[in-house]
Amino acid sequence: MQRRDQLVGTFRGFSSEQELEKFEQLASLWWDEQGAFKHVHRFNRARLVPILSGVCQHFSLPFILDTPEKVQAALDAGDTPLEGLQILDIGCGGGLLSEPLARLGADVVAVDASANSISIAKARAQQQGLAIDYRQALAESLLGSELRFDVVINAEVIEHVVAQRALVDCCASLLKRQGLLVMATLNRSWLSYLIAIVGAEYVLGWLPKGTHQWRSFVTPGELEQMMHANQLSATRWLGLRYSLLSQRWRESRSLAVNYMVLASPEQR
Repeated sequence: MQRRDQLVGTFRGFSSEQELEKFEQLASLWWDEQGAFKHVHRFNRARLVPILSGVCQHFSLPFILDTPEKVQAALDAGDTPLEGLQILDIGCGGGLLSEPLARLGADVVAVDASANSISIAKARAQQQGLAIDYRQALAESLLGSELRFDVVINAEVIEHVVAQRALVDCCASLLKRQGLLVMATLNRSWLSYLIAIVGAEYVLGWLPKGTHQWRSFVTPGELEQMMHANQLSATRWLGLRYSLLSQRWRESRSLAVNYMVLASPEQR
């Protein structure tokens, strides 16, 4: 297990001491679906759909996983549409994305700076009989290896790091030439401040207070510039919006709050 000062201090400022401490304290709550992360689980089920749909489309897989119901049916049936794909989950936390990806057949490497989160994720994977390669590390530690991935996922991570451009650089470097990058984050807009911070953290209590810092949110334009600098072209932009009426997360055309981009290396 790596020391905290190694993870915070030597990887070009990908994370900060305060951010790391925050998630160390929350790690035990990752899989409590009725606890502090109840709405994170709901959000996770929603964001999994465009990720899987995008992966299937990008690699021309003969599966259609474009609704929560179809994804759940595939998981329940033990289908393995992602077999043969190598996926990197950066900032995996307790493994909320890593687990369904592995269940659907992918070879998953998952990294996170939080020792407690990785410990929780490893124990959970062992209980579930899943062979997920969890590592307490930052993504940059993989650059010196020969590992390159079909899919690199960086979901709700970039807004928690200091060197955001360096993180995107790292994601691009770890992606295979024909690969797919998935980035998900929060837009730095007045609406995101009202909804994601005032609403979600202080009024509704969906997230612990202080989970996010609005100044660290990333606009789509900023993210596009970072990707363009790495010769990555967006293939799809989409938003995710919560409906108070249906109490479900749904895809949206609006990128004003939660949004996601799928991108691939420019082919020359």
